[in-house]
Amino acid sequence: MKVKKAITILFIGLLALSSTSCLTSKYKYKGEYPELYSIAVNSILGASGSSPGEWGPFPVFLETWEEDGYGRKTFFYSEGDMYSLLISQKTDEKYAYFYPDYNFVNADAKNNTTVGMTAIMLAQAIESEEPKVENCFGYYRVDEPKNLFTEEIVEELKAKNDWGKEIDLNKCAKVETQRKKIQPEIDKKRKKDFETISKKVAKEAGCKGDDSVFRFARHCISDDYGRTLYYVYGIHRDVKGEGMSPKSEMMDIYFTIIFNPDGTFNEETCAMRLIDRYNYQDNLKAFKDLNNWNKPY
Repeated sequence: MKVKKAITILFIGLLALSSTSCLTSKYKYKGEYPELYSIAVNSILGASGSSPGEWGPFPVFLETWEEDGYGRKTFFYSEGDMYSLLISQKTDEKYAYFYPDYNFVNADAKNNTTVGMTAIMLAQAIESEEPKVENCFGYYRVDEPKNLFTEEIVEELKAKNDWGKEIDLNKCAKVETQRKKIQPEIDKKRKKDFETISKKVAKEAGCKGDDSVFRFARHCISDDYGRTLYYVYGIHRDVKGEGMSPKSEMMDIYFTIIFNPDGTFNEETCAMRLIDRYNYQDNLKAFKDLNNWNKPY
């Protein structure tokens, strides 16, 4: 049967993928919380708004957990191998409000997941645009999402987001509510910029060979004055500088870039390598401050 064949092909493809292997898709979020979806995809570095799949994107997983007396919500968001707990401040008809930099925590869920899906999950994914599979996120399965975050982590996140206190909009960033992650078009000049900066970051990481590094970039968020923050992935295939071969040492490189409102960038300060792809909030805030984030240009 065609469905069985499709399930086999899809299962193999899913096992081979990672969350960094697909770029922004045409997936449109159809769940109950587009305002929370908008906060997640504009807060978490690398979020594309969909989970990778061999036959196209899978829906992300989003569920609310708690709400305080002022309307703040804690919510869980997952795409691919990305698992995050976030807090929203408030929403209205057009915008969603949140505290920048510290409105989320990420979990490395590798020890709490089962890679791949069962045939039933895959069949549902093929037959339904929004498969109803409990705790099935992209191509990983989390046994119990709430176990990814300790009580201490949750309470610390709440404290940083003034849980249980009156809303202070002066401390908030806002994003327009959307059902699809918006990605600016990357033209030839911008791709050249990404490659130039990628090579610089790779060299600073100790890569000696001459290799093309840049693979893809995802826009994260823009500030009020037009600066843009990107999450970038590259791979260097000749770390030791001995020439590329099947035995060459390779290095995955993850980093962020900030471009000025006019499209230029500061060669000395525009990029920050992500040594830890899960816990980077303090470093990200310092990086944004260094590049005058949200200050007049």
